[in-house]
Amino acid sequence: MDIPAQQRWILDEDPAQLLVELPEPFHEACEGMSMRELVEFVARHEGQTVYFPSLEHMARGLRDARMRREFTGTNHRELSRRYGVSLTHVYRVLSEREAS
Repeated sequence: MDIPAQQRWILDEDPAQLLVELPEPFHEACEGMSMRELVEFVARHEGQTVYFPSLEHMARGLRDARMRREFTGTNHRELSRRYGVSLTHVYRVLSEREAS
């Protein structure tokens, strides 16, 4: 990403100075970035409200797809135990595969 000429001076600054200007939730995520990486991150997301779903929410779809792949035709209970979900949920996930 090209940094506009009138803003290139910022690359000579300490990244910690720019980091304090970011909202608190980004401090840890951006810590350790070079100034160029930090500026590119800010430029890419400037003016946006960024939402990161919970890891649990992100993993749910992956888990369900994995249960569908691992289903042998008779291992409902095993999938229920392995993934910590109810037997009803396993049946629901597997029925979604058949419906699509």
